[in-house]
Amino acid sequence: GDSAGFVNPLTGGGISYAMHAARYAAHVIGNALDSSDLSADRLSEYQDLWWKDFGGLLNQMVKVQKILTSPCTDLLFEIGKRDEKIQEIVTLSMAESTDSRPDTKRLVARTLWVCLREALT
Repeated sequence: GDSAGFVNPLTGGGISYAMHAARYAAHVIGNALDSSDLSADRLSEYQDLWWKDFGGLLNQMVKVQKILTSPCTDLLFEIGKRDEKIQEIVTLSMAESTDSRPDTKRLVARTLWVCLREALT
């Protein structure tokens, strides 16, 4: 995962991404060799496959990492410790699986709701 740049920016994990990417690479290279077509166009299928599988997820997680390491970090942790659902959303986002996708819309909505709840109590 590290050498290919497939690292979860929230956890540092990358083995599952590396394994998926390796399967895509083997598939693309095998097909390219079978058809004697090693052109850049043919080999670019690898990029398309891994991006469709987990590229968008990694991109989302980079955004989440930037938020969690921003000047708002202390405030976000304070809000998060007051609500179990926020803790659950964050925990699921940090799972070492390509099946776990950060639900940023739900997290933002829940965070705003907790702020309102706390302000009105």
